[in-house]
Amino acid sequence: MNYLSTLPAVWEKRLFKLITTVVIIASLSTQLLACTAVEAQPQMTVEALATQIKAAQIIPTDGPSDDATTLPLILDVRTAEEYAAGHIPQAINIDHRQVAAQIDTLRPFEHRNVVVYCERGARARAAEKVLTDAGFSAVIQLNGHMRAWRAAELPIETD
Repeated sequence: MNYLSTLPAVWEKRLFKLITTVVIIASLSTQLLACTAVEAQPQMTVEALATQIKAAQIIPTDGPSDDATTLPLILDVRTAEEYAAGHIPQAINIDHRQVAAQIDTLRPFEHRNVVVYCERGARARAAEKVLTDAGFSAVIQLNGHMRAWRAAELPIETD
């Protein structure tokens, strides 16, 4: 076997592996830079939301109060089944896939705080994007979402 005749094939394989590795590293670097360039989204802790809900429940009902308008819209973007099994008190349910179709229903809350949550965060991020793209000025994700609410043993309503 002639060593010189196999040398180009060996170098060709090594060069292919090197180019493939460089392309993968470049792709991952671009994705990493894109992730770090994303601005942190505002979040609210489950304890802060629970405090606001409790405060809203003790407001006298004999007339409008400044405090009554500070309670954010609490938007549960999980499925109807998940919502019925247990949700945060005073939350309304719009499946994350229906938020865009329900924008007109949500329009009265366009300039108020809207706290969005799901089970872990992915669906809430999708709903948050739809809302902010539609001009909602104060969309806030619930930090830890429904999992954190349950873990903190805060009140849960069922339907």
